[in-house]
Amino acid sequence: MYSDQESNSFLNFLLLFKDAVKHNSIVVAEQLDALPDFRDDNIYKTRHLCSSEIGTLLGTLLDQYSMNIERYNDIVDGDKAIMKELNKLIDDNCSHEWDTDYIDIGMDTSDRIEYCTHCNMTRL
Repeated sequence: MYSDQESNSFLNFLLLFKDAVKHNSIVVAEQLDALPDFRDDNIYKTRHLCSSEIGTLLGTLLDQYSMNIERYNDIVDGDKAIMKELNKLIDDNCSHEWDTDYIDIGMDTSDRIEYCTHCNMTRL
């Protein structure tokens, strides 16, 4: 069994790790959103009109670029899987203390939420 201090240190580590993964996922997703997808571009579709050497090189470069985009997508998917497991670890290792708050969802409307004061997890 862990002491309270060890449990708090472990929970703090999990929360820090979760924040790092979340930040990485957001940064990569934003980069992905900003990247042009040349697969739908006329250059990609008409590369066969270039000389065979240039067309082949251009095709290779565009294919490599497309594979890089897929790797970015894999990173985001991997980060989502890590986040899911981290959330389970946090839930299992936090001595939840629930508090109630209200968040504004419109000018005259708010929703009631319950959250843990230690790990900020919410529940319905």
